[in-house]
Amino acid sequence: MTTSPMGSGTGGAAPFSDDEIHAYVDGQLAAERRGELEQIIAADPEVAARVAFYRRLNAELHRRFDHVLAEPVPNEWRPAPVWQRRVRDRRAPTVRNFGIAAAWLFAGLIAGWSTHDLVIPPKIVERVVERPAPIFDQAAVAFTVFTPEVRHPVEVRADEAQHLMSWLSNRMGRPIKAPNLDDAGWRLMGGRLLPVVEDTGNRHVACQFMFERGDGARLTVYYKDAGSPDATAFRYAEQTGGVGVVYWFDDKLGYAVAGKLPKDQLQTLARKIYDQFNS
Repeated sequence: MTTSPMGSGTGGAAPFSDDEIHAYVDGQLAAERRGELEQIIAADPEVAARVAFYRRLNAELHRRFDHVLAEPVPNEWRPAPVWQRRVRDRRAPTVRNFGIAAAWLFAGLIAGWSTHDLVIPPKIVERVVERPAPIFDQAAVAFTVFTPEVRHPVEVRADEAQHLMSWLSNRMGRPIKAPNLDDAGWRLMGGRLLPVVEDTGNRHVACQFMFERGDGARLTVYYKDAGSPDATAFRYAEQTGGVGVVYWFDDKLGYAVAGKLPKDQLQTLARKIYDQFNS
């Protein structure tokens, strides 16, 4: 069994394999090993993130497939009487074996397709989505409304950066900082507070930072409370009118980079922001 380096730097504790991590998440790890692993989890954010990912994986598998386990077994799948099985076995053993193999193959394909995103560890993965999360619409609308403004594109300008960050942090209920995109040619103009009303009726606030390039093009970075995010993948969607948005979730915040830019440029800027906040 291959072991991972988890725990190798925790004062002599034995390394833990992925099998043991899974056993811990499933509540099946031996008590003495469980105590050692919990010490590692408390000291190592990478191990803690891995455990949290496996727990999300378990929860999502239950959410997607528990209803299948509760369904009654179709009559055609139930064991046939002995005499029917003997006749069937004599007539077509090859067909039977082929049918079983085909059924398992089909089940494997369906399970693999359904859990494709789940088995990817919680790292950055870019993909285009067909049904964007609400943060896409919220960020795209905020971009469309405020970027054309000439005199009042932001509520607090960048020359009051300390006041801006303190104000937004207080209203958002967590430390907020603006990304630095100077080396990419984007100058921070300032930021603003925005209201958010979710489809569920939940009301809270979001914030938006606006950047400007030398040619006058503008870019916004939108933050909102994400609750309990289920992924940290980069996702891309485009609104009618050419406004592209790359968004992701991290540390209970949702981030969205919006602009009338090619997809690859938005992804590059999103990755730069992600790296700044996770270095």
